[in-house]
Amino acid sequence: MVTIEEQELTKIIEQATLNAMYRFNRKDKLYSINSIAKRLGVSHTTIKKLAFQGVIRTTKDGKFISEESINEYLKNKEQR
Repeated sequence: MVTIEEQELTKIIEQATLNAMYRFNRKDKLYSINSIAKRLGVSHTTIKKLAFQGVIRTTKDGKFISEESINEYLKNKEQR
């Protein structure tokens, strides 16, 4: 059995709430890395590498990519 202190549980819930609020209050749509990989016809690993390199911007937690970020990436890719 795993036990957790009330303070730690409170912090986890607060962080999850803040993350949810951040995602839902955004003006543009957010997509998972997997959905972007499928959309662009590349692997999950490729998108993760591009995000790590700063080529594609993600949310602070690194789990989601905005529509704006994808459009920016595609625009820059076309210009090369």
